[in-house]
Amino acid sequence: ISLVDMFGLENFPVNRFEQFCINYASEMIQHRYLTDNFKTMTDEYATEKLRLDGMDDLQMVDNSDLMELLGGKIGIIVALDEECVRQGGSDSMFVYKVKVVHEMSSRMVNDRHHSAGIFSIRHSADTIEYTADEFMERNSDQMTHDLVNL
Repeated sequence: ISLVDMFGLENFPVNRFEQFCINYASEMIQHRYLTDNFKTMTDEYATEKLRLDGMDDLQMVDNSDLMELLGGKIGIIVALDEECVRQGGSDSMFVYKVKVVHEMSSRMVNDRHHSAGIFSIRHSADTIEYTADEFMERNSDQMTHDLVNL
């Protein structure tokens, strides 16, 4: 069972920070939905030794590894936050660190033809290439000048 499409996975010709955030949220919703509804139910039935008629071969898309890659303790979000506070941090250095730290992840696409600011992730429904230009700028929580001047 895979539900991520109904929650809005976005894949455009150029995917930036906003698409990354939307896709992260979509994967979180799918993970939560499947865990809360299907995994809990099947575990409960197994504990009580009950059969799920017609659903014995229920196959769920487990995206736990993807959730760890995106939002785990050394995930992409943490790497981006760290690069934002680092003196001289850059989008290309962020991408480099993500690729090095997660090179063994089955969810990271290891494409040597990517330029310095591009990385790809195998999401539950599709492989999506992200252009990291302005990831750091869009991730910084700075107030606009007109709000500061108030």
